[in-house]
Amino acid sequence: MHYRRGIDTIHDMIWQKMLRAQSLLETSEHPKFESLEDTYKDIINYCSFAVSYMRGKMDGQDPEKDMFNRKKGTKAK
Repeated sequence: MHYRRGIDTIHDMIWQKMLRAQSLLETSEHPKFESLEDTYKDIINYCSFAVSYMRGKMDGQDPEKDMFNRKKGTKAK
């Protein structure tokens, strides 16, 4: 399962991209790999993944589990 903690895993990926964007905004150097535009496009994609996951529509998502990848009907500890 790619998103072990469900929506929390996707949120972590979005946050990582936000940190990347901040890093690019703070440097005067030309990016060696991913541009600021690429980073923002990735954020858009991850946000769409989050919406899909919340709706239970992500390919490979277990329909017996909630958006946090917990068996439906269980509560967080």
